[in-house]
Amino acid sequence: MHAFIHFNDLSLQSLEVHTYAETKLVSTETVDISSIQLAVAKSSAIYVLVPSQLFGYSVYENAEEFKGEVLKAHVLSEVEDRLISNISSLDFFYDSSKNLASWIDTGIYLKLLNVLNPLDAEIYLFPEHYLISDHLDRLLVQQDKFLLAYKDGSGFGGLTESLTGYLAMLKDNGYIFNDMDKWSPNAEQSFIATSQANKIPITLDELHNQFLGQQDLKEANYFKRKLSFQFVRSKLKLNFIESTSIAVFASIVLFAPLFINYSLQSNADSYNSATIEIFQQLNPSFVRLVNPIAQIDELTRAIPAQDVVTAQNLDAMKYVESLSNDSVQRIEINLMESYINVDLENLPSYKFTIIQEIFKQEPIVINTDRIIEKDSAMYGTLKIIYESK
Repeated sequence: MHAFIHFNDLSLQSLEVHTYAETKLVSTETVDISSIQLAVAKSSAIYVLVPSQLFGYSVYENAEEFKGEVLKAHVLSEVEDRLISNISSLDFFYDSSKNLASWIDTGIYLKLLNVLNPLDAEIYLFPEHYLISDHLDRLLVQQDKFLLAYKDGSGFGGLTESLTGYLAMLKDNGYIFNDMDKWSPNAEQSFIATSQANKIPITLDELHNQFLGQQDLKEANYFKRKLSFQFVRSKLKLNFIESTSIAVFASIVLFAPLFINYSLQSNADSYNSATIEIFQQLNPSFVRLVNPIAQIDELTRAIPAQDVVTAQNLDAMKYVESLSNDSVQRIEINLMESYINVDLENLPSYKFTIIQEIFKQEPIVINTDRIIEKDSAMYGTLKIIYESK
């Protein structure tokens, strides 16, 4: 099924939806633009016909084959004196099959996109006069409105009651439609007329079906779909839970790189801050970090060389193990000078004698000059001097 949409006013708030099954009209209903999704729910293709008077037009032969913003700039610079809006506030289109450039206010176009983007269907959007445009001057007169298509591809539309005045204005400007001001349709019939005064009775259904026979619809399509989550959701027929899951996953994919970059930058800043702090400890006048390796070499070059112990003599450990006792308050080991100081407090005299006997078997010297005996207990500092290998 497919549908044609016509708007009833220039605010694009009220519209008529004509739904077809192949060439047969199934239904026609008038709805508000907010209800469009329900009205076209069964249609796989939607043809949106926007009032032609909302567009501006200019014939432009694009011999240089300009594209995009360059083409827009060239066209609009030629008609700048006719524009009432800033160029930046216009959406631009070019139909190469008609050599026709056209533009519409961006606010109006975005309103259409916001409504049409979520629809799960092929969308085609055209000025309404495209319905009768055939490289001829053609006029469609209906009960309440008219549609005029010029042979150069441009067009116009309005209320039927204003048709006589509009044709008179065209005549004053040298553009004559013969006898067009001498007739009007009745409630049951619409007409297509030409400047040769040919009046052809026709229905809107017939016009819709003729329009589908044109070969250049896709090329001339004014609709530019913008990928959105609503469209993806409608296309994949996702339920709420599936939509939420995809949204969360997409958020992770989008924001994870930002978080990683932030984390890396934060770590780099912390590293630089810590490095600068270390440099300032070495040199309080340090200001700027440029080449850490070269700068640390320069700062440490002036530091005096320290004596280095080439080997650690751990023979002292066996003597320390022999002194394991609750009366030993502190043990101080000097590996450089090979001695041990042991602070004793209330060590029983007999235990002190045992320790001396044990140490007699070792190549050491025991200095007891700072040891005193009181109440059968030993107090003071015992110095053990051992041989360093």
